[in-house]
Amino acid sequence: MSIVSQASTNPSVSEAVEARALLGDFDHLQLANAVIRDRIAYRKAARDGLGVEELKPADPKAQEEMQALFQEVFHR
Repeated sequence: MSIVSQASTNPSVSEAVEARALLGDFDHLQLANAVIRDRIAYRKAARDGLGVEELKPADPKAQEEMQALFQEVFHR
């Protein structure tokens, strides 16, 4: 499965859309619908050895992204 990650959180930046279009050209790749954005929460979690679900204070957007990816990977 291919996942677009570190995508910009700026809605005017279309790199994630472009990456999805490029990856979609490869028939042998299964492209995840979930997109992981470039968020400070991921860097903080990695620094502290945590998942974004464990961070305090919580980052709801990062948590939603991880939950969407988890659901897609494990509940297909």
